[in-house]
Amino acid sequence: MELDLVVYKLMDVVGGTSVRGQWQKRDVVFDMLDEYNTKLCVTFFGDKMNEVATLAPGDKVTVSFNIASREYNGRWFTEARGWRVRPVVESMPQQQSAPVSAMPPLEQSGEELTSSDGGDLPF
Repeated sequence: MELDLVVYKLMDVVGGTSVRGQWQKRDVVFDMLDEYNTKLCVTFFGDKMNEVATLAPGDKVTVSFNIASREYNGRWFTEARGWRVRPVVESMPQQQSAPVSAMPPLEQSGEELTSSDGGDLPF
């Protein structure tokens, strides 16, 4: 999934040790800028944290993430895992170009354009 969002808050880096070894993650809270002012917390793991290290509140970005749910002790938990962050490229406003004027109509003087001396070219 991919959305254009605004950085609201960067949370602290959290780390620990699991069966697979050391891990680190960082949550970033984004503002969705909808009519209800909805927030979305996206988690970035490992080397993906480097992409969010330079973000600051108010930055407009395009966030690519996956949504996954898992069960733990009979309860379900849903998480958005980010895998790419890019700055929003705001499109340049289209400038109004001057209308292309049509060629002015040829003035018809009543003269015939063909040559009267046997079809020779006029030049």
